[in-house]
Order: sequence, then structure tokens, then C-alpha cells
Amino acid sequence: MSLIGGLCRNAVDVSITMVANALAQISYGQGPTCSFFPNHMDGSWGTPQSIWAFSAAARASERNIKVAAGSCVCGSPWRTPVALMQAAAVATAYTNSGLAYAWIAGHTGLESPLNRRNDDRVSGMDKAKANALALKILARVAEKEKNRFQESCSLPGSI
Repeated sequence: MSLIGGLCRNAVDVSITMVANALAQISYGQGPTCSFFPNHMDGSWGTPQSIWAFSAAARASERNIKVAAGSCVCGSPWRTPVALMQAAAVATAYTNSGLAYAWIAGHTGLESPLNRRNDDRVSGMDKAKANALALKILARVAEKEKNRFQESCSLPGSI
């Protein structure tokens, strides 16, 4: 697992590390597939940085190594409305970045069918259009997280 802020400084470092890891996976396992899973030191994923890292590594693998790349298509923290939105952004971006399979397609019985329907709708979508859609969803996620933080910090009866 490649950690943004831990083993790697940023999303670019993570994508390079994941491609190197993919080469090791297919060399050691002598198989035609690999898995990528970028996240942050705090355990979060489904962020613009982790999505970018996956997309760069998956596209590089698809174009140059010719191996199928898989990952997790879900949001964090688990089982929240924000996670459902993050999962939609991840599914939108990953589907158009060369994701071949999802070894986790959600953490609940609700997420998996939603992600599948989303994958079906964005499969084959122009990459620029899919990227714009994923960014729009992530902007809504950031807005919801900001509001949630503000609500949790306000004291009852305060002005």
C-alpha cells in the first residue's frame, strides 16, 4: 500500500511507487493482474490526491505494462453519505483510468449496486468529461465535510 505523506511525499510519488509495486506483483506472482490502493497516513482515501495517484498508475500500467489493474471502489469514512459520494467519484475516475476489476466495490449492500450502475453509465465516457464529473462530485464532498465540521464545532445557543 502506498501512503501519501508516509512512504511517499505526494500523489506523483505514490503513482510511481504503485507502478514499481505492480511490476513486483506480476514478477513475483507470475500473473497478468495487479492491485493498486493509495491512501493517506490517516487511513483516508477517495480524495483528489489518491484518485489522481491511482489514475496515473492505472493508465501507465494499461498503456505500458499491459496488465489489468484492480482496486477498491469505495469512500471513507465507511458507511456515511459522504462515503457514498466519494465512491461515486472514485468509480467515475477509476472506470475511465483503466480499472479492470474492483476487489471491494463498496462496504454495504447499498454501495455495490450504486457503484455498478455508476460504472455502467461512465464506462466509455470521454476522459475529460469523466474527470470533470469526478471533480464536481468531490467538490460536493468537500462542501459536505466542511459543513459537518462546522456543525460539530458549534455550541448550542452560541451566536
